[in-house]
Amino acid sequence: MLTGEPRRLPRVGIVGVGYLGRFHALKHMKLGTLACVYDANREQANKVAEETGVSVSASLEHLLSNVDAVVCASTTTTHFDVAKQALERKLPLFIEKPMTSDVTTARQLEEFSRSAGLLVQVGHIERFNPAYQWIKENCRECSLLRFKRWAPFRERGADVNVVRDVMIHDIDLALDFFGEEPTRIVATGAKGPSGDWDLVEAEFFFSKNARVMISANRMAAKIERSVEAYQGGRWWHVDLGSLSVSRFEKIGAEVKTTEMLLEKRDALEAEAADFVESVVSRRTPSVTARDGLNALIYASKIESALAGAD
Repeated sequence: MLTGEPRRLPRVGIVGVGYLGRFHALKHMKLGTLACVYDANREQANKVAEETGVSVSASLEHLLSNVDAVVCASTTTTHFDVAKQALERKLPLFIEKPMTSDVTTARQLEEFSRSAGLLVQVGHIERFNPAYQWIKENCRECSLLRFKRWAPFRERGADVNVVRDVMIHDIDLALDFFGEEPTRIVATGAKGPSGDWDLVEAEFFFSKNARVMISANRMAAKIERSVEAYQGGRWWHVDLGSLSVSRFEKIGAEVKTTEMLLEKRDALEAEAADFVESVVSRRTPSVTARDGLNALIYASKIESALAGAD
């Protein structure tokens, strides 16, 4: 939540209020920053506007003319056009992941925003997950991480492969944790009910023998979201959903286990508050356009590795 002395909060407009955009609208309503919404589906826009007590903009141009900052939560194929128009008006921009449909357009947005000194935050929400934040703070010396993100198949999100749909979360976390780009990538996978890659295993190799193993599966029997960190005779298992932490340590012939539960936190609200604070304080957001571009670059590299093995 936003704290401190009273300050003028930005009027935020939400572009795209479907499944995810509606939640963005609700969080900004709670923060007191929601001004208006726009969606190509007018019926959906009206529903969310009624729920949040704000107006519906007649067009994207109308919304951009009446806000101080923009949240782009529309379909990925529209991201570049929405972002370009917002940045041309010098509006601070929050854009959902993936940043755009391809590396070329994402790079254009990153270069334009950087050269113009404009604020862009990309929606890699897992950066705000208390479980990942705990791993980053307490497992800095670990040289091996293992991410697992599994779920049963569903149609929503199946218009893109599992790399773009869910693995991109852990790609971003891997790059953030080690603070560098990998020297080598290997990947394998299987196509499933979507007709595209629905199961992918990737491995990133970093300097100093550090590496990350990432498993993304959207045709699993149940939901599993976890991170494991390894350091010699100690290792940790952290559940990204339940926020449970299990610590294992080999002492002699025995393995000692310690359990703890992290405090829950609304990651989407924390993400929205971070964007607002960045706008108000004119500071760099926690997840930059460069971060969003890098995640897309390495998602594309994984796809290339899969295509080569297909």
